[in-house]
Amino acid sequence: MMKKLWKNQKGFTLMEIIIVIVILGILAMIAIPRLIGFTSQAEIASDKEYAAVVARAAELYWAANDKPTDVSIDDIEDAGMIDAPGDALQYYDDATVTVDADGLATASLLEGSDVAVTYDSKVGYK
Repeated sequence: MMKKLWKNQKGFTLMEIIIVIVILGILAMIAIPRLIGFTSQAEIASDKEYAAVVARAAELYWAANDKPTDVSIDDIEDAGMIDAPGDALQYYDDATVTVDADGLATASLLEGSDVAVTYDSKVGYK
């Protein structure tokens, strides 16, 4: 009777469970570094889009406020058109914007004190 009871029990052996855990560990070692790279790529893309929004907002601010050439991000933020760079940027350190006499804006994203990405409202990303 004991043999019959033992044969009817179904389940996984310890060796099968260990093999599955090892395979899952190998897959995790492959997948996790790739997922981390996607996060930083998404932060960079988000910050680039912020630069484009800042340039467009600077042009609107320029047109609505008697065409000043000394537009700053603080001015645009005070007008409620954008968030402050510290609140919006994820990857880059800071952002600046300039508007020429024709109303064309250029927004730059900074890494430290170096310009990393520039968005020109006429040309696009440089």
